Amino acid sequence: DGGGGGLLLYKCLSAPLVALKMNEAGVIVGSFEVLPHVISGELLGSNHSGKPPDSISAPYLHFQELGSRRDLHTNTFTHRFACVGKSTRTNQPKLLLVEISEESVNVAELPWPGEGSSSNGGTMEGLVCLSGPVLKRKRGELNTNTNTNTLYVLLHQLTYEKF
Repeated sequence: DGGGGGLLLYKCLSAPLVALKMNEAGVIVGSFEVLPHVISGELLGSNHSGKPPDSISAPYLHFQELGSRRDLHTNTFTHRFACVGKSTRTNQPKLLLVEISEESVNVAELPWPGEGSSSNGGTMEGLVCLSGPVLKRKRGELNTNTNTNTLYVLLHQLTYEKF
């Protein structure tokens, strides 16, 4: 549609995460699965140790939109968000990066310090996302070329610590 919108995510506790495609009038015109109830470790690739990561399961929580981008060559949009699932082996929270386009859904586990828990028995309570444009200077002036836009994203976990 050229606008980059038209997706509404629908989640429930014991089912896959589904994206509903909507037209400009807000009518649902289709749907597709974004995340299955359980994501196998093999689909996530290898982690920093070279071994397949744990499988990650729903419920997926703490959604944070990380922005969208349009490919100028194909005029397709990619939407990015982060969310938290849980390890099927340890039941610990796991941070996921999800990219949705018209052609595919890509998922990766993001490493983070402490993996959502601490030695004091703390728990991961949520995520906060801050983002903004990276402004580049060219000979003392701001770069206004819109084809070179860069976005920084800061994703922070909120934890509850027991002392």
